[in-house]
Amino acid sequence: MISEFSQNHPELTFKTANFVVPGQGLTNLVLNSHTLRPETIEGVKNSSDVERSLAETLLPNICTEEATNEECIVALHEFESESQENADAITSLKDDAWALIEPELLQGVQLTIDSSDPASFTSRQSENSQPTLLLEAVGNCGDTCEVGEYMPDTVVPNSADNNIRTGTNPLIKALDLAPITEETTFGAPIRGVVRLTTGGHGTYMFPYEGPMDETGLPSLPTGEVMDFVRDATKTQQEMVAYMVDTDGVKVGITNLEHVQTQVAAENEK
Repeated sequence: MISEFSQNHPELTFKTANFVVPGQGLTNLVLNSHTLRPETIEGVKNSSDVERSLAETLLPNICTEEATNEECIVALHEFESESQENADAITSLKDDAWALIEPELLQGVQLTIDSSDPASFTSRQSENSQPTLLLEAVGNCGDTCEVGEYMPDTVVPNSADNNIRTGTNPLIKALDLAPITEETTFGAPIRGVVRLTTGGHGTYMFPYEGPMDETGLPSLPTGEVMDFVRDATKTQQEMVAYMVDTDGVKVGITNLEHVQTQVAAENEK
């Protein structure tokens, strides 16, 4: 968090901190993301390192130590196209490779980026009581989503079953933010979270995430739905604008249709 490095320098001090759909535990966050995990897996499976290793295993007479990556990978693709049996074998080996790589990837990458992970900077921010607003995309479908309902954040997961410190909710807890369910003005600086029910991860910037469609992902909204999501974008931007304009003592929510107004027990401060 940039405020960690600026609050002791008067010329750089921020009066408010505003976080839109953030998360912590970055590596595990990606591996639990509804949209980023599949891309990550495919990227690793189809990487030149993995494909060369498979070529060395399946085609040792062609993919020798002297052979280039290009020669090995082209030969592997030709072998794959020769029969369904070959294709299935390569798919199975790539699955095995990912199963071996994932635990090392999780630990190794996270260790490398720990110094920049939001989880490393929450305590001082909380202790400084800096005015803070966080926006979380929770959708309106509860635990199970159906077609036509707005999904929780499909990019940055709000939580992860395999690690209680991954996602947006652990960051909210670490920052000690209180739920905001209506337009709020305080005499003291605000430190709170607004949970958003319309749109998704990118709605603060663009109204491109509609309700879930048959693919299990947010649809591209049109017509009246687009107007509704566009209003959600406007509402989110105005919340942050109010925080900045009032130096952190007011969150203006112009349309409560886009906000979770009932706080679940597990989200109470």
